[in-house]
Amino acid sequence: MDKRKVLFLSIFFIAVGLVHVYPDIRFICELGHNFKGIPLMGASDESVYLSRIAGVIYRNDLRLANVGVYGHQNDPVFQPPLAEVVEGLLGKAFGLNAWQVDIAATFLFPVLLCFLIYLLVKNLGSSFKTGILVSLSVTLGYYWITPDFRAIFSLSPGYFNQALFFVRPISPQFHFIPFILTLYFISKVCIEKDYVFVVPSGILAGLLFYTSVYYWTFIYAGLFALLIIELFRKRLDHAKNFLFIYIISFIAGIPYLLSAAALNSLPYFSEIFLRGGGLYTHQHMLPIMEIITLFFLVIMRFVFKEKKEYLYYMISFAAGGLICLNQQVITGKTVEPMHWQSYTNKAFIIICLFTCASFILKNKKARLLNFAFLFYPACFLFLALGTIQQNLYYSARSGVFRGLQGMGGILRDIHKEIPADAVILTDPFNLEEERMISVFTKNYPYISDSFFITSAMKDKEVEERYLFALYFFGYSASEAEKLFKFMDGGLFKGMQVHPRYGGTAEKNDAYINALKQRYLELAGHDPLSLLRRYRVDYVMLNVQGQGRILGNNKIAKILNLRYNKGLYSLYKLEKYE
Repeated sequence: MDKRKVLFLSIFFIAVGLVHVYPDIRFICELGHNFKGIPLMGASDESVYLSRIAGVIYRNDLRLANVGVYGHQNDPVFQPPLAEVVEGLLGKAFGLNAWQVDIAATFLFPVLLCFLIYLLVKNLGSSFKTGILVSLSVTLGYYWITPDFRAIFSLSPGYFNQALFFVRPISPQFHFIPFILTLYFISKVCIEKDYVFVVPSGILAGLLFYTSVYYWTFIYAGLFALLIIELFRKRLDHAKNFLFIYIISFIAGIPYLLSAAALNSLPYFSEIFLRGGGLYTHQHMLPIMEIITLFFLVIMRFVFKEKKEYLYYMISFAAGGLICLNQQVITGKTVEPMHWQSYTNKAFIIICLFTCASFILKNKKARLLNFAFLFYPACFLFLALGTIQQNLYYSARSGVFRGLQGMGGILRDIHKEIPADAVILTDPFNLEEERMISVFTKNYPYISDSFFITSAMKDKEVEERYLFALYFFGYSASEAEKLFKFMDGGLFKGMQVHPRYGGTAEKNDAYINALKQRYLELAGHDPLSLLRRYRVDYVMLNVQGQGRILGNNKIAKILNLRYNKGLYSLYKLEKYE
């Protein structure tokens, strides 16, 4: 590659990293001396992943079975820990905390991802400029490339306001690195017949077991389709290489498979499965974008008579994405199938469509993708769209984290002074507060909405922790019902309540009423005795919580003030006299 092309890649890909990290840097700079150590964490589930990274840094926890609920650290692992362990160990090595690691990764990983996507697209036979366009479209245009015309309204404040897809830490920010690298290595085996990449492909595919179920299943389904195609083409030597990748990856994945078997063997596994987004169904899925992509690939094969290996590679993994979305037709169960669409299928669809377009335009002798008047505007359009989306995200979410700066002082005191692993109760209505405990301290929250969903624990414990906390804070049944109804009961039942996961609000009415009845039955019980069915050591109160709790003399007399930092106070729970 000549120096001019290297300069192009460097400029565009570094710009991608800057667009991703810009809201984080802007937030800290705008706050100035008012920044108290709580960064902008507005991407979906960002505090969850930062809590897991903090678990590695603060507690040396390399299993990460549960960093949000005390007493479940030795449970079978629900969410594989590889990415968080890598980032956490890097943080320890460089003396960084979880949010500092996250900010560094938010710049570096999108840059690295752009380069890997570029390598993959180039290996599929596309041009230098097509490789850049695909990299920019995946990293900056992910939400915009969609059959949903409403995406255009994301230009308007109040409609979209999500961060760029790869701002979200760990999944997909980290996970996409080994995922795309695996696809690239397999393409080297398939297209160039470079058998040196068989073993690395198998090892990387095996490592994907320790990221998320969506990535390794996509690779396995694509490899299966590729293997079948090679058998039909009677290329047995070539098929053996894909079989070797399977074998190597399976061996690498054995520890994960044993852990998954332990989780599945729990007598209440169905509760965990449903709460974490699982669904029992035989319903098939045929999304329009997957169908359109396969249609274009078939046109290339039978209309343009293209027979090169890269086409069979793309057909195989495009078909593999559909297999993942429909495996439940046979198995009868699936896990958040839209995640295959958003994580794996969509990225590969973009790669396929750009590659098809490049091929068709080249064959039509209308080399538009190579003309500066199209290439440069397209690049700057993606950069502009990414910047607009980040601005909208910043406007929508920065206010929340400005308001949380008041917690900075007390969180530092808790982290430095409170014994490790102590459990801290917060107001169950203030979800952001309990999330901050597991991100910024070595302690545990008493209730943890984020980690209830991905925990190997019974529904009963999830429910009781909320009920007992609400009762301790003295909420009436009508007040408590507001929490029961939040997200249609999602705090208690996880993903399964949402229509796209197979649930409906109507189906949860009876459950919500049952929760309310159970709450009414707590009347007359000792609130502290109920609360202490699960470990609790401290209570953190904001100004509103102080007015609610300290006005109850029976409760107030067992609270020993430890710290008072402006809007927040920390009390040690003492025993009754």
